[in-house]
Amino acid sequence: MLTTAECSGVVQFWFQRKVLGYCLGQVKAFLVDGLLIDTGPSILGREMLDTCRGYHLEQIVNTHHHEEHIGNNAVLQREFSLPIRAHREALPVIRQPQENLRLSLYQRFVWGQPVMAKARRIGNQIVTQQYSFRIIPTPGHSPDHICLYEEKQGWLFAGDLFGDNQTSRDNQFYPADNKADLYNSLTKIAQLDLSLIFSASLGMITDPNQLINRQLGFWKSRLERTN
Repeated sequence: MLTTAECSGVVQFWFQRKVLGYCLGQVKAFLVDGLLIDTGPSILGREMLDTCRGYHLEQIVNTHHHEEHIGNNAVLQREFSLPIRAHREALPVIRQPQENLRLSLYQRFVWGQPVMAKARRIGNQIVTQQYSFRIIPTPGHSPDHICLYEEKQGWLFAGDLFGDNQTSRDNQFYPADNKADLYNSLTKIAQLDLSLIFSASLGMITDPNQLINRQLGFWKSRLERTN
């Protein structure tokens, strides 16, 4: 199932994978001024394509290489001739996902298998007609994870930097989060002047400082227990 919502001119695409009424997984992508940040899972590719026909798209950025974030790269690129940019370490997976993305049968069932797309290495900045986004490397959830920061608006497009709760990461398909990298990435983000966070897990967050401080405390305690 795919639904949309809008806040401050930003469109949220909410993907939910349901079977017999039970939600097996959910993730969010965002569209701002023609820039699509992540493309959602391929299992909902037809819905995403039909929905995107009602919007103006100019370019795509992937926050990282996981299948529910790059799944519709190919279909949208083919339909709208969109350039795709991502961290250099994400490029092999985006370009050849069947060879470089090892998915369990359950992951394939929930999210589907991405198809190869063309992509280029992202620089330090992405510019749209109205906005300028600074690209901030935020490894931890994955080595290639990035966030996009629009300083004038105080917006942070955070990908999977923030989990859907403080214990969820242990239950995800990518359990090997680097705790020290995550804590350092959160510390970096805490220095920014933020008004809104757009999170792939949590959606639109109107109290960024509370969320950041809560997760900093969580990961600090996890680090202390392992040292």
